[in-house]
Amino acid sequence: MNSDYRILIKESREIKGGTCIPMSIPACFREDKSNFFIGEIHNFKNLLFGKRLNNYGACRFDILVDDVEANSLISLCEYEVYIYKVTPTGDVLVWSGEQRRRTGSLVENHDDWCTIYCYDWLYALKDRYTAQSMQFNQIDAGLIAWYMILISQGYDSDVLESDDIFPSEVSEDTSIGTLSWDNPTYIETDDSNYSQIDFGSSENISYYLKATNFGFSIPDNTEIIGIEVITKLFNDKGKPSHYLKDSTIKLIKNGVIQGNNLGNNEDQDTHEVEVNYGGNNNLWGSSWTSDDINSSNFGVALSYTGDGSIINLNCVKIVIYFKYIGTNTNADLGITKGIIAITQNRDRTYNNQNIMEAIINLSDVINGFDFEITDDKIFNVYTVKGTDLTDSLILEYGRNLQTVSIDEDFTEPCNNAIVLGEVIDGEELTRVDRPDTTTQAKYKLREMVLSADNVIDENTLNAKGDAMLYKYKEPLIKVTFEVIRGTVDITQFSLGDLIRLIIKKGCYNIDSTYRIFEWTINHENDNTEKLSLILGELGI
Repeated sequence: MNSDYRILIKESREIKGGTCIPMSIPACFREDKSNFFIGEIHNFKNLLFGKRLNNYGACRFDILVDDVEANSLISLCEYEVYIYKVTPTGDVLVWSGEQRRRTGSLVENHDDWCTIYCYDWLYALKDRYTAQSMQFNQIDAGLIAWYMILISQGYDSDVLESDDIFPSEVSEDTSIGTLSWDNPTYIETDDSNYSQIDFGSSENISYYLKATNFGFSIPDNTEIIGIEVITKLFNDKGKPSHYLKDSTIKLIKNGVIQGNNLGNNEDQDTHEVEVNYGGNNNLWGSSWTSDDINSSNFGVALSYTGDGSIINLNCVKIVIYFKYIGTNTNADLGITKGIIAITQNRDRTYNNQNIMEAIINLSDVINGFDFEITDDKIFNVYTVKGTDLTDSLILEYGRNLQTVSIDEDFTEPCNNAIVLGEVIDGEELTRVDRPDTTTQAKYKLREMVLSADNVIDENTLNAKGDAMLYKYKEPLIKVTFEVIRGTVDITQFSLGDLIRLIIKKGCYNIDSTYRIFEWTINHENDNTEKLSLILGELGI
């Protein structure tokens, strides 16, 4: 048996009847129901596994094809693999994932081995896609990533909100009141002009001002949670005794004014004021679908009662509160929410988007985040992942490094990033150019093109271009090495950590701080171990 690592198997779904395959499993690994470890592979060789920052990691190992334990445990996408590092103070979980592939070669009268290939939990999201349409308006990027995971696992998202939107159609309805509005369409596009009524010297009631055709595009896999109407107005009183009251505020559904009246029937202030009706848990006495909200005849009707006052109504806006609904009871991968650091608000629209790719793309832009799905299936988002270990983890050639390869790569330089987005008007691609004149003066003009064919927002395209410059405007440096056994192991560091690297040999005069972008363990048949790290300079 391999003495440095242990490979344990857990079924990824509930074990029917609670029975287990009889294996020799230490008590510390026994769990029940869906968290039940059902066996340990005792005879394996050529163990290789690793992790990558903001991407998925892989694992492989060989087992005998006629091993009774292995034969009863190995089934693709049904079992989970957990690798523990054996240490003097106890076994430490260092890698976990799903079995995805098996290859073998059989030769008569020989020991026959097959190779098991596994991928970690981020790779499971490669099998998941968003709904036909998902929209996030000014939502933190880390929460966008988590909501996509949450919905894909059959759970509901938290409540989201749409932009506050102006109407594109305004008209009057005479089913209430006697006074007509001056310039009713002035509230359609912005709050720079106003619709007006002079209520005269006695109490009068205005016609309904109907604001519709807001142009919402709430996705159809959502539940409407609340509706908020926002008005901005000014009450011009001739005398202190004059008044202006918001007497009737109702929503319009399918072209019909209906539901609860949320008018406050209170005298409005004499200065410009913003008034809110409804909110994130108020449906105005009606039920709503996304089709109802997206319809051109959805809106709000407003009527005011006044005496001696003049109303200047600057604008009417609506905000929709909704959540995405998960429905598939077989979709739960067991990924739970951990640390979701505050990063940057983003606008994102996804149409049948692969979730793994979408999360990687959210991280791979300027001001993007670092993320991980831990071996315990916890999804974490960081502004920058990692700890400064430069005082405690010093890797030096000739001291604890015995083999080093250095790759200085400038085969793909870029100091003018060209990003191509969606097609405009059926003909022309959206294009942005992001030049870096400093490195152009140093290396001459070097251009690279990135296709972002599902993006039209210019800010997003600019961010993608800046990320290309950030990575490719200077040579990339990757350092891969093997550590002398017993001096460093993977329980001492994590992806993203900062370490100090010293290499003094010939033309190399390195004494710098680097980030860990990838690590790989190669545990060979003779129980020897090679640890390889791929490092990047800070800022790459």
